[in-house]
Amino acid sequence: MSGDRTTNTGGGNYNERIEGHYIDNRQTYINNVTPGKQNPPNNLQFSGTANFVGRQYELTLLRDRLQLAGTVALTAVAGMGGVGKTELAIQYVKKYEYDYPGGICWLSARESDLAANIVQFAQLYMNLEVPQQDFRGRALSLTEQVEWCWQHWQPPEGVALIILDDVTDIASCRDFLPKANRHRVLMTTRWRNLNPNLEEISLDLLSPQEALQLLTALVGNKRVQKEQLAAQELCEWLGYLPLGLELVGRYVAKKPPNYKLAQMLERLEAQRLENEAINRSSSGMQQSLSTAQSGILAAFELSWQKLTPATQLIAALLRNED
Repeated sequence: MSGDRTTNTGGGNYNERIEGHYIDNRQTYINNVTPGKQNPPNNLQFSGTANFVGRQYELTLLRDRLQLAGTVALTAVAGMGGVGKTELAIQYVKKYEYDYPGGICWLSARESDLAANIVQFAQLYMNLEVPQQDFRGRALSLTEQVEWCWQHWQPPEGVALIILDDVTDIASCRDFLPKANRHRVLMTTRWRNLNPNLEEISLDLLSPQEALQLLTALVGNKRVQKEQLAAQELCEWLGYLPLGLELVGRYVAKKPPNYKLAQMLERLEAQRLENEAINRSSSGMQQSLSTAQSGILAAFELSWQKLTPATQLIAALLRNED
């Protein structure tokens, strides 16, 4: 065991510095460390969109914030649903993966078993045998097991990135955040001003030019050139939200070449009116949605209708499993 120790036997308190971490009598030191694989762990499984436009300023700002040395850099990308927070995080990881030779861990923060997923990550991607009890035989809490995983991250050197996607409550994550300087933490959240200690990057709507650029990449330049006004109206109707543009763009791209963007606008408007009629007679939810959110809802509905009944059934079953 390396490091130094100061012990106060009379009071029963002690402080230790072991492997760069100070621990006291309120924490637990586990000495049965099992060496893990030395390959940097990386569980990112998202390929990201091939039509990523704009956001270059946000990508640069995100990198600057996460490169702060001497502390655990906590950065949050905040914005409304559909604005592209998760996609920005994916594109950041793909572009700057070399900044994190210590590895990358992507976790869904919305799941209630975040701590268990961290432990599972250490077991699967670092081949660590996470102890269930300390050397005295006392059972370790899940929080203590998570702390052990951060302390024994393999390989033992190199900056590592932790992504917590879709954070809804910082209090539910606080106990499970790493404390070592080598870790960088990136969160995505729909909530602005989630915590004053977070470096927040606000993600807003695409500009009209960026939205048109994205739509063009999805449906093709010929379609947009033939119907420039309809293309601009479509972007505006969808509130310049990347998610809505992706849904509609992919929908149109599968149509025959003679399918017009003006037809798409008419279908979306008809679907929106139908959604409003249904919800007005039930919960009235539609009235609380913004124009952009109503547009995405209509786009989702049209995309859903294109699925086969079998695919719809599978999607519904998967949704019920979440």
